[in-house]
Amino acid sequence: MKTLHYAVAGGLLVSAPLVRADSALYISPDFAQAAMPALNAWCSSCAGLQIIGDRFTLSARSQLTSTEFAIKSNYGSQWQIHIAIFDTQLHQLALSTALPGTYSVTALGNEVALVHAPLPSLTLEAGDYYVAWWDDRAMGITGYTAGGSHTQYNLSQHTELGNYGAAFRISGVIDLGGVSSVAEPASGAMLLAGLALLGGAARRRWH
Repeated sequence: MKTLHYAVAGGLLVSAPLVRADSALYISPDFAQAAMPALNAWCSSCAGLQIIGDRFTLSARSQLTSTEFAIKSNYGSQWQIHIAIFDTQLHQLALSTALPGTYSVTALGNEVALVHAPLPSLTLEAGDYYVAWWDDRAMGITGYTAGGSHTQYNLSQHTELGNYGAAFRISGVIDLGGVSSVAEPASGAMLLAGLALLGGAARRRWH
């Protein structure tokens, strides 16, 4: 009785595009305390005198999609919100304007509201950055101390703001390295040739 020796080409896998939902890339230490600010609010921008932001860290190369940040809910605002990303040398990397209807506002109580707005389309390497939020009049960015971050910053004048932090979150998608989901033609031909050789070897062993 002859034994059939065969090879199963089960290693041929065609990968499909990976669906990756947005997730929190960074959550500030004060985000959980957003409804309980220690400081009423910093005016941002007040005719450009103050552009309030805070530092965030990315653990991996990521594509940014949106941000949530706490503001003083009864503060005067035109609700045309500018959002910018800076490197640690305070060079502006990207800027976008969220028009009414492109963001949402949720009341948290204690005269605080949480704004959810799109971020500038940008892919960043792992590292530290700043995000800033302001409008053309006087939006109020609330200040916090419970989280211990102490990184709130006036990017207009390059000054720290008295050991306060902002309550915010950065969301997006981690870049997995751009692995191709479709086999290259040359790779496909090599795989087919390998399968043909395996089939021939199996037939020879059978005889």
